[in-house]
Amino acid sequence: MSDPQSSEPWQWGEAHWRNLVDQVRAGRRYRPARWRDGARCAVALSFDSDHETNELREGGKSIGRMSWGQYGNRVGVPRSRRCSTATV
Repeated sequence: MSDPQSSEPWQWGEAHWRNLVDQVRAGRRYRPARWRDGARCAVALSFDSDHETNELREGGKSIGRMSWGQYGNRVGVPRSRRCSTATV
């Protein structure tokens, strides 16, 4: 097999791709022996806030599309933050 650095990913040998994947494994489990207040699970929320960079990524220059991203930055992020602190 050729050098993994100069070949396409689907041509990599198993040892090479496993080495790459092992670098980003989740690692040890973080589940506690006992949850606080008797909880049985936890929830994690993640927000992808690329905003105007989505248009720039492909070399785009559309002012309209970048303004959509700016709206997300100005309005969407604060809304998400308010939702995350609201009591249910």
